[in-house]
Amino acid sequence: MVYIALAIALSFVIGVLCAGRLLFQKELNRPIGMSVVPAPQSDSEDCRSLLTRLPDKVDGHPRAEIADPVPQGAAVWGKLGQRAVSLRCGVDLPAQYTTLSSPAESGGTQWLMVNDTTPGSTMRTFYSLNRSVVVALTLEDASAPDSDADTPPDDIANAVSQLPEKKSQPNPAPLSDLPRVPGVSQQCADLLKNLPETLGGDRGYRRVPVTDTGLEDTTDAAWTAPGLEPVVLRCGTEEPKNYHPGVQLQQVNNTPWFVDTEVSPGQTAGTWYALGRDVYIAVSMPEDVAANASVELGEAIDNHTASNGSR
Repeated sequence: MVYIALAIALSFVIGVLCAGRLLFQKELNRPIGMSVVPAPQSDSEDCRSLLTRLPDKVDGHPRAEIADPVPQGAAVWGKLGQRAVSLRCGVDLPAQYTTLSSPAESGGTQWLMVNDTTPGSTMRTFYSLNRSVVVALTLEDASAPDSDADTPPDDIANAVSQLPEKKSQPNPAPLSDLPRVPGVSQQCADLLKNLPETLGGDRGYRRVPVTDTGLEDTTDAAWTAPGLEPVVLRCGTEEPKNYHPGVQLQQVNNTPWFVDTEVSPGQTAGTWYALGRDVYIAVSMPEDVAANASVELGEAIDNHTASNGSR
């Protein structure tokens, strides 16, 4: 009788364990949701063929089923219903791809890395730039191993490298279409010579040449950092169109700034205008670096341009 009771109890325990394992396995393989984003070429033959060549694992994450509705041209890797890596084929070129960008190459494919600057986010996305379709690979947690890489994991890069080559044209550099005032190069020369080589503290912005970018070294300067939008300065532009007496200004040390909050789609950079000088100076700055850069650039502007008390 005792043996029968033990057998029944053991069978019950085994049944519970098996049921738990099945439930865990089901949860482990739960489909992962992906939102629909503009991807005009997602149903192209190139995207369909790419999806068949994608690896079963990326950075140790298994390829997962996508929950309905399934976006065209999409793939995802992760578990427990949590997205770790996602791919979208046939998307538009990112607005961050400009003449100031410095793409990295892997397997013959040029890639642009774009960091998510939302506070607390470690997400980053890699965009292919010289293939027949634009592929975007997003690493949801860029604190994972190899997170400092400036190209996607090799197994993804190798699959994308099999797509036909097609050169993409970058977007114009920020402020490149902002009107210049003639005859200000002499007023701006001292400022351009004394601008800082680095900006933004630990953001890692460094000054770069502006040759062949649509900018002019007699009036313009630029700083870039991996994965981030550039900072661009133009000395000698027109009075900002949205500025008027009484408008709210940002006073940063000795420099009053008028901030034009209009931003281009997909970007976070606004245009800051330094006032109170004998020339108008515009700076395109991403939101997350503006607090530091406005101090650093404001100091140079204050020291190396002439004051005009009427502004």
